[in-house]
Amino acid sequence: MPIMGYVERICKAVDEAELRLPEGLTLEEAARLAYMSPFHFHRVFQAVAGETFASYQRRRRLSLAAERLLSTRDRLIDISLDSLFGSQESFSRAFKKQFGAAPAAFRRAGRRKPVRERGMLTAAQLTHRRTTMTMKPEIVELNDFGVVGVKFTNTLKNNKLSKAWKSFSARVGEIEDLTQPPSFCGLSLNMHANGASDFSDETPYEAMIAARVRSSGKIPQGMTRHIVRGGRYARFEHKGEPSSLRLTYNYIYGVWLLSSGLQLDERDDFELYDERFLGPDNPDSSMFIYIPVK
Repeated sequence: MPIMGYVERICKAVDEAELRLPEGLTLEEAARLAYMSPFHFHRVFQAVAGETFASYQRRRRLSLAAERLLSTRDRLIDISLDSLFGSQESFSRAFKKQFGAAPAAFRRAGRRKPVRERGMLTAAQLTHRRTTMTMKPEIVELNDFGVVGVKFTNTLKNNKLSKAWKSFSARVGEIEDLTQPPSFCGLSLNMHANGASDFSDETPYEAMIAARVRSSGKIPQGMTRHIVRGGRYARFEHKGEPSSLRLTYNYIYGVWLLSSGLQLDERDDFELYDERFLGPDNPDSSMFIYIPVK
């Protein structure tokens, strides 16, 4: 069956599930809407969405509960029961697991934590997850390596990466002793030290565009040398245009990490571009995302 056939069927079930979140949609009902047996619906949904149908509905009810916590003064017990949890205690445990804070603390903070919030499943996300990335990363061990490039302050909301890459590309020839063949990195520095539960689209962080080097040669004016610490990394391959990278990161942090059994390590995560990257507009381009894990 073509991938879009599955996406359309899954989305039909998801649309109905969204309409019926207050009472829930059973697996059997969803399977009928998708014209599949419950067994096949379960396997297909989990493969393309990265979570079970039950966990998807549970996550979405918690998202609606988060909105209600921020926009009303409704009692926690009422929100708990309306979210189909049997008790306030079970609701609080599930809410903290998803958002990194207990309901009362989340309400006091008065804002969302978007790193933990993935929203409604869409056709674009489903198609992306099946066609432009590997669902399971390769776990690799790296040695320390040096890079030379430019550092700058960035945010997810006002992303400066594209401009930084263009500026850096014009000066690559100034860097001495590049690795052969040349490879380049986009690094997010000290991201994990900030704490994922406190990070938002507007939080500034230090980023770096750099080239891998074999030695500590002369550093061009306005650039800096940085050592990427070795260790264990989960390596994801992203295929296609960089414009869809945010969907890949949403999958990594919103789906894979929560079910991997692994913990993030406080080292730099980075993107690696080598001879397999054929340009930002080439659908056959391939690059790698390295996530440090313990």
